[in-house]
Amino acid sequence: MYFDVPKRAIWLWDARELDPRWLEGIERAWPGWHVEGHIEGVVRQALLSGRDPTPFMVPDAEATQRLVAVLSSGWSVDPGALLKVAISRAPGFLRSDARMACTARS
Repeated sequence: MYFDVPKRAIWLWDARELDPRWLEGIERAWPGWHVEGHIEGVVRQALLSGRDPTPFMVPDAEATQRLVAVLSSGWSVDPGALLKVAISRAPGFLRSDARMACTARS
């Protein structure tokens, strides 16, 4: 949770998905506060609080290695080669823009 006291807002995150009913229930328990949610993890929480998210970020090489491992299971194409092509044609492919963050509710 991140509490934005001046705005009376509570930000929650979950690793998978947020059920809007869960957010609504928390909002009912905190009268006068607005509850928002996202699934973007601790990096987004750090950005919301104004802290530097760098210590929570995974290096590009590690992210690529994890992605290749996931895509390699059960595929008949070479996901490593596919990923290299995607990265070479779209620099920053593995980066996310904090301004484009999605919330569970608006």
